[in-house]
Amino acid sequence: MLFRVIHKLLPRKSRTPQQAWSYKEWWNRAAGTIEQAYEATISASDENLYRSRGWHGEEDIVGAKQLIGKFSLNDKSRVLEIGCGLARIGREMAPHVAEWHGADIAPRMLEHARKRCAGVSNVFFHEIHSAENLKALGAPAFDFIYATIVLMHLDKEDLFEYLRTAFALLKTGGSAYFDTWDITHPDIFAMWRRHAVTGDAKPRGRIQCCAPAEFRVYIEESGYAITRFDTGGRLMRASCRKAGDAPPPVSNDGLPPFGYVGQPANESVVQGRLRVDGWCLDRVSEIQVIVDDQVIGTAALGRPWPGVAEMYPRYMPASTASGFEFECPVDSLPAGRHELKVVAIDDEQRSTCLTGQYRAFTIAKPSSRASAGTHGAL
Repeated sequence: MLFRVIHKLLPRKSRTPQQAWSYKEWWNRAAGTIEQAYEATISASDENLYRSRGWHGEEDIVGAKQLIGKFSLNDKSRVLEIGCGLARIGREMAPHVAEWHGADIAPRMLEHARKRCAGVSNVFFHEIHSAENLKALGAPAFDFIYATIVLMHLDKEDLFEYLRTAFALLKTGGSAYFDTWDITHPDIFAMWRRHAVTGDAKPRGRIQCCAPAEFRVYIEESGYAITRFDTGGRLMRASCRKAGDAPPPVSNDGLPPFGYVGQPANESVVQGRLRVDGWCLDRVSEIQVIVDDQVIGTAALGRPWPGVAEMYPRYMPASTASGFEFECPVDSLPAGRHELKVVAIDDEQRSTCLTGQYRAFTIAKPSSRASAGTHGAL
């Protein structure tokens, strides 16, 4: 049923004026009347059916009943829904929690939602324009934050920013729930492909999807510890918690190391000494420097490398000392071009060639003047 709803909302490829709409305009137009708003959020023909789905959920879609039970919400819980729409879930959840807050970018959606929740004293609505506006709600402020049937309408950068902002609003020890469509499911891929819009300007409300590994990266790099990750249906569903203000460290993920080689640059000229440096993460035990397929030494580990800790906070404290360096004279190598490989090996012997497909350097021949200087004649 949700598919039929989305198909109605999707812009026809010939209707290019929609491409200029913002998120706010797109959803505001979808909520022109309460009937249109029902269809835009989850297909329902009347208020009774809408309330039933808000409590019980449907197919892959969660309702208030599932969230209250799964996350042990009670009369002391302060809850925030991002992209609340008509408060489908919030209207049913509010009587069971201390406060329910709904944030949305579409004022018409919120207008309908306020009417639906009239008389419910612990419901609060917030019109926002972006993730940045959510910060005004105060941090950390909530015991539980969720976004359901909304992330699949966001550009990936915006999805990630909403997750990061929600993490900042969540109390330490608090829980979160997020879902989005799984592009690896055949039904979802077929729907996405059928309605894909190509070109420079794309409608804001278009279908967007994630692969499971991609969705996990967005969530974990936002700081959450994932306690359960459900796939297999059209929706991926992630249950999370905030273990602390710092992101949880990365456990053994079964993947090889990754990193970057700074020096020498490809096709650079080396004189006197060869210096190799860069950074590498993920349980690194050894970095081999290989010239022309011969190991000539191993790099020293544990050096600082600016920016890595900020970029990869989940790898703390290793990311604060992720740099490596190696230096040796080039006397034993003939002049001319040489191929360089820098191979990182982890503690389970998984390896990565950090120099990628090809990295070469040239040892310059000493000039005749330099040679004369060596013998004391100028």
